[in-house]
Amino acid sequence: MNRLVVDVKTGSVTTVELTDREIEAINAKAALPADVPHSVSMSQARKAMVLGGVSMASVATAISGIEDATQRELAQIDWEYSTTVRRTSPLITSLGPSLNLTDAQIDALFIAASSL
Repeated sequence: MNRLVVDVKTGSVTTVELTDREIEAINAKAALPADVPHSVSMSQARKAMVLGGVSMASVATAISGIEDATQRELAQIDWEYSTTVRRTSPLITSLGPSLNLTDAQIDALFIAASSL
């Protein structure tokens, strides 16, 4: 799968192969049921998690359990400083299993979050 990159100064177009991560993100976004929002505010997400029985302490534990130091720091930055969270974000993808949440449960949290 490829994407086109356009140089706005010269007008030249280059074809670049998508990375595996980019392909996964596209496929995941396309696979979301219609009623699941693609993103919610971080405040909405956190409130939905608490109301759904997922403690903030368990999220902190899951993040601290990420083995790769760089990935752990990136997840920590996303969790602490992002204003929105995407359903298909690497943060959600990696934390779901650590929190024992199925895809259906995560979808339900996003749906609930969108109404808060």
